Amino acid sequence: MSHHAVISLTPARAPALAPVLALPAEPDGSRPRRDAESGAGALIARMRAVDTTERLFGVNHPATLQCLTNLAATLQETGDTSRALALFRRALEAHESVLGADEARTLKCMSLLASCLRAQGDEAGALAWLHHVLDGRVVNLGSGNAVTIASIKELGICLNALGGVAAALPAYLAAVSASKSTNGALHRWTLANMHHLGLCLVARGDFKRALGWHRETMKGRAHLMGVAHQDTLTSANNAATCMAALGDMNGARVLFQCVKDTREAVLGSVHPDTIVSIRNLASCLRALGDLEGAAPLERQAAAAEDPGPGMYMGDMDAETEAF
Repeated sequence: MSHHAVISLTPARAPALAPVLALPAEPDGSRPRRDAESGAGALIARMRAVDTTERLFGVNHPATLQCLTNLAATLQETGDTSRALALFRRALEAHESVLGADEARTLKCMSLLASCLRAQGDEAGALAWLHHVLDGRVVNLGSGNAVTIASIKELGICLNALGGVAAALPAYLAAVSASKSTNGALHRWTLANMHHLGLCLVARGDFKRALGWHRETMKGRAHLMGVAHQDTLTSANNAATCMAALGDMNGARVLFQCVKDTREAVLGSVHPDTIVSIRNLASCLRALGDLEGAAPLERQAAAAEDPGPGMYMGDMDAETEAF
């Protein structure tokens, strides 16, 4: 299996994991009480789990390593990515030593490490790990497994973030093909992969092919979730934007109007997604020369918190509307 220049972290012998975080004490010096409703409570619970499993099973037991990984994930969720990254690296080193570099739990830890690197903006650092995770999951699970398909998609997102749209496109095409074969054309995961494929094609400037995928995604989401579902409206917005880019402003106007009217009815007139739809419709009308129709919409958008001018295709990481 190719490791894509990933440096092995497997040491000569299993490392001893020293305590990585100290449990904060209460004002009276006692152990802290768990607050299950707060991020701090979850963090304390994870820290206690690491302490307990280390005492009961030892520092290199798989249960201890899972608790260490969970603690790192909780730190990331609370925004402490620096400490989370250090723990993920330590947990991965132990996983490789104890379980092997291509074992499922090791690959999961590696995937979480890559996610943490991406959260810090280190897409290049994450890329090698995501390649390794995908290689391992293809071997262990097969290319059609849902977990493998998710890895293909994550790799494509990372490649796209690095500006490697040409390299990302085969990953998205493979994810769509595998998901259709495994889950069916109308499965939500298949539709999500099609959504990202369409966005990747837009990033390449291939609006004609992108329009085909966004239309297919829109129809699938309408069938699966209903015409007023926000994911369906996302796809309709994307299709309309592609139509506008291809010069079909009349066709785009119809879709933009539909998205705007539905979002106003479902989300309200001041919701950020509605405002974007108002802005897109106004831009389309202005391009058609309908300045009287565009002006009130522009005033309506300006009166609310506005993401700015232009038409929006969205965030490559988003499944729902961020356009």
